[in-house]
Amino acid sequence: LYLNNGQWNGVQVLPPDWVARATRPAIPADRWPEDYAAAGLSNYGYQWWLLSPETGDYLALGKDGQYLYINPATGATIVRLGWSQGEIFTSAWVDLFQSISAAVSE
Repeated sequence: LYLNNGQWNGVQVLPPDWVARATRPAIPADRWPEDYAAAGLSNYGYQWWLLSPETGDYLALGKDGQYLYINPATGATIVRLGWSQGEIFTSAWVDLFQSISAAVSE
């Protein structure tokens, strides 16, 4: 849905401008907490954690280590389900998702 600017099976479910607004920074850069930046999160949109401004990738974080990662530049969508995040920090998951996404696009 988000990779296709709000379109699903040829039907416009969300307005394209909603998708654009939802995945754009909502918090001024000078107010973005350093601990979030250290975790690889560059900003926050409408329920989406924004990652790299260069690639435009973003993710949703769920309970117990669930992730939904989207990279429009590579067309990648990665879903991670689990009962626990374990001892792995969010920054490591972000690195893994970005590495997989880059490898798939090559």
